[in-house]
Amino acid sequence: MKKLLLTVFILSLVINCKKTELNNSEMRIISLAPSITGILEALSIENDLVGVTDYCITQNKSINKIGGFNNYNLELIAALKPTHILCMDSTSIDMLNTMNTLFGKDTIHPFTHPENFDEIFGMIKRISAIVHKEKEGELIIKTQRNELSALQNTNSLSKSFTGKPKILVEIYYPPFYSAGKNTFLNSMIEAAGCENALQTETKWPTISLEEIFSINPDIILKLNHSTIDNSLMMFKVYEKGNVFQPDNYENFLQPGINSIQALRELKEYLSKR
Repeated sequence: MKKLLLTVFILSLVINCKKTELNNSEMRIISLAPSITGILEALSIENDLVGVTDYCITQNKSINKIGGFNNYNLELIAALKPTHILCMDSTSIDMLNTMNTLFGKDTIHPFTHPENFDEIFGMIKRISAIVHKEKEGELIIKTQRNELSALQNTNSLSKSFTGKPKILVEIYYPPFYSAGKNTFLNSMIEAAGCENALQTETKWPTISLEEIFSINPDIILKLNHSTIDNSLMMFKVYEKGNVFQPDNYENFLQPGINSIQALRELKEYLSKR
């Protein structure tokens, strides 16, 4: 604990000294989430993006990697002299408090994970305002709203479905980690004209094999790259191959700039069943 406090104290001195060296108009942005990084790149601020996490995919491969989830290299972040640090609410309270102490509350911009497309558009709007790209943000939002409306107004469900298909999300197994209501995945499933098979208020529940039997889903949305576990082949939905396993499953798990594309892929799959 003493070592951490000493590190924070030393870094704060270094940071305060370096802040005076920056031009007032210069932006040096660090993104602590892949979804935020995607939005920043869509806003064309690559030259101002100086640091991202190990999990962020960027077109510019030379951008500094500042560590993994809640395990950030604070010394490197300090050396990058950030003017803006954008993060999600999954960042731990301890890490947020440390960064607030080191870099100042005005530097840290936390975001709440979106639970629907409107909240994604709100996130894009706020980020575009922070980085002074309001017009670009408005254009992205307008384009995506039009695409969303077109997708929702197109009934592309296969004739093999007699009603709304029930989709069960498989995030991980074992144990069977899924998605309930009040999640973006629930909103996407509904936008595709389907029903979330798991109608629970718990956002990220772990369910038993008995519950899967009871739910009797029509489709599995498999958001991982692992092969289907043999123990799941007893269920008709797996046995019949009614499993959608997208290549870019992170587009489904990280609500952001690519969520419209994820919805389009899901609708295309549903049209071919």
